Amino acid sequence: MTEKDLQKKVVKYLKSIPDCFTTVITPGPYGKKGISDLLICYKGRFIAIELKIKRNKPTALQTAYLDNVEGAGGEAYVCFCLDDVKEIFEMREVK
Repeated sequence: MTEKDLQKKVVKYLKSIPDCFTTVITPGPYGKKGISDLLICYKGRFIAIELKIKRNKPTALQTAYLDNVEGAGGEAYVCFCLDDVKEIFEMREVK
């Protein structure tokens, strides 16, 4: 599975969640490097998710972005599979 395949599965899942707005960041020559793959607003909370597969790790720029999101009061995650993403949203339903 590629990161793009994982992204498609995750976006499909996120679209099924009420009150969840997702922006997919696609890399390109005009984008800012390091921004997380998915920027999400869920019930008023800002969530950044960086998707990785296998043993890949976030780059220094991606880690800095995630740190900045947390420093500003948002939530930041690195997810390696759909279940990682589901866990983030399922734990909110318990509250």
